[in-house]
Amino acid sequence: MAIIKCKMCGGDLVISPDSTVCECEYCGSKQTIPNTDDEKRLKLYERANKLRSACEFDKAAGVYESIVSEYQDEAEAYWGLVLCKYGIEYVDDPKTGRKIPTCHRSSYDGIFDDANFELVMENSDTIAMDVYREEAKSIEELRKNILLVSSKEEPYDIFICYKETDENGERTIDSVLAQNVYDLLIDKGYKVFFSRITLEDKLGKEYEPYIFAALNSAKVMLAFGTSYKFYNAVWVKNEWSRFLQLMEQDQNKVLIPCYKGIDAYDMPKEFAVLQAQDMGKVGATQDLLRGIDKIFGKDKKTEKPLDMSGVLASDGNATSKRGYFSLEDGDWDKAIEYFDQALYKDAENASAHLGLFLAKRKCSNLDDFLKKYIERLDNVSENELVACETDKERIQSIVKENVIANYYEMSDITPQFEFDLKFVSKLKGLEGLKREKGIFDDSDWKKAERFAKGEIEEKIKSTKERYFNELNKRIDEEKEHNNTEKARIKNEYENFINTKEEEIKSQRLEAEAERENDYVSCCEEFENAESEMDFEWLFDDFQKLSGYKDSEKIKAECEAKIKELQRLEKEKQEREKKNNEIMAFCALAAIALLIVLIYIFN
Repeated sequence: MAIIKCKMCGGDLVISPDSTVCECEYCGSKQTIPNTDDEKRLKLYERANKLRSACEFDKAAGVYESIVSEYQDEAEAYWGLVLCKYGIEYVDDPKTGRKIPTCHRSSYDGIFDDANFELVMENSDTIAMDVYREEAKSIEELRKNILLVSSKEEPYDIFICYKETDENGERTIDSVLAQNVYDLLIDKGYKVFFSRITLEDKLGKEYEPYIFAALNSAKVMLAFGTSYKFYNAVWVKNEWSRFLQLMEQDQNKVLIPCYKGIDAYDMPKEFAVLQAQDMGKVGATQDLLRGIDKIFGKDKKTEKPLDMSGVLASDGNATSKRGYFSLEDGDWDKAIEYFDQALYKDAENASAHLGLFLAKRKCSNLDDFLKKYIERLDNVSENELVACETDKERIQSIVKENVIANYYEMSDITPQFEFDLKFVSKLKGLEGLKREKGIFDDSDWKKAERFAKGEIEEKIKSTKERYFNELNKRIDEEKEHNNTEKARIKNEYENFINTKEEEIKSQRLEAEAERENDYVSCCEEFENAESEMDFEWLFDDFQKLSGYKDSEKIKAECEAKIKELQRLEKEKQEREKKNNEIMAFCALAAIALLIVLIYIFN
């Protein structure tokens, strides 16, 4: 039967029949308990309470919801939903040593006004109701204190959400990426919540009031992540999931997932509808900052285009000048018409060839053209590369060492080693662009290069150099990115296999324990077995043990017992058949005798 755990310390509770309240013998906490002996329901409570104790509040709430959807009068499940809403974790009080609540998800909503708390009151008995109300008073007092502290905090513009340390206590790549962006945002005048810095002077204090204030005031959240695991770490998920809930109430709030080194599909499914930023792309930080400026309305600055006055002055061709005026107005067809006229008069007019080149690409000037085609580098085709080969030899060795026939099979172990060794690279696409030189093979551009002199020649040469400098820079960065990704994935893969090996060893021990339990149970049943069916079942059970200890010997004894019982049963049936034949003969003889006697005396 499922064991009910203490909501405060996790110890096993000793429960009296039909009781709705009990006291934990480990921490002394008086608490409510589910009033049911239904195994399925208790298992759900056990699962939900375990998740809530681990601060997995959203997952725990999902289990409580499944309970109330099927059992709508469960006060304890509604109370579980209340605890999840306010993120209640029970910790030791240093003064009394007793368990007291701490809040990880404060709210402007009072607990006594909560719809689920009202359902708690409706569905609980008098004794449990008093316990629920006392606990609710403690949580409500805690909530008010958090609101009092948070009300003194200045509002934030941006909240940065990330994982600070890994399982070894080392600082994560996420933290470094986040701090780089934090520093740039601070330089631009934004007020940013970044826990590593914002909370460093809050040591010895509860963090929730400051987190609550920042989540509610921030217009933008940046959620940094370099792995699925980090995005779904308990406290990271606690922050972004709360912000998503706030977004449902305030449509001006924006959450931007900022990922690196992972596939967009490996991010939490809740991010699927959000516009994410791949921080592994060249220029990603600048794009992110520009996007944030747009959200806050700070994107009104215009760039000064490359000055074409020297080109026009040196050309001296009025028709060509009209073409450039049309470029400025965005009238591309008119510009082409003017440049064609200029070239009809002078086929070696370099500025007219250049203007025609720009007009066909709907660019007002060389800077506009350069910006447009450099931006296209962001959308260059990607292809998947494999960081390293699967370590088949080691995996096979681990599988062979841990297989337990019928209890822990190869099919249970092998799938656990599935690991994505692929990463996305743009190197092939970028190098392809360099080989093709496509945009500068255009006839208008080549003629402009051929006939240009003086200042216009320098401008054409400078534009081409700037493009290829940027392209070469991105190729070098992509090569470095590839090497970094290969090293990272190889390291993660090795750590993954090491971790999986330990997990599999632990699972094998559980399987061995299960096999031993089955063996002991089968031996006990063997001692008490009597019928042929008993021994047939035991034969199958010992067959499953696959030679464990003396299971083969006992299996043979079961087989012998089955044959012996079948023999005895057959002999019994034969005896019964003979007895039935004798009885039938005697009955016939008696009837015949009776007929004779009747005849004589008549």
